[in-house]
Amino acid sequence: MFTWFRRWNRPRCNLHSISAAVTRISDVSRQIASATEEQSAVANEMNANIMDIRNTSEGMGQLTQSSRQLCQMSEHLQNNMARFKL
Repeated sequence: MFTWFRRWNRPRCNLHSISAAVTRISDVSRQIASATEEQSAVANEMNANIMDIRNTSEGMGQLTQSSRQLCQMSEHLQNNMARFKL
């Protein structure tokens, strides 16, 4: 009688083991998907920050060029003013 019960119960145990393995695989898959979404969000944020840095850098380059031009104009004005005597 015990032999019959063991034979009858073995497939149920195997099905339970398979079901538990599928559940673990599903849980891990969800964790991977969640981590992938988080990494994607971080990558997008980093990309936006890099673009901001690039834009700021370009703005600083334009500001530097404008400052040089202003300095040259100031020197030119000082030279012109030096011609006049009171």
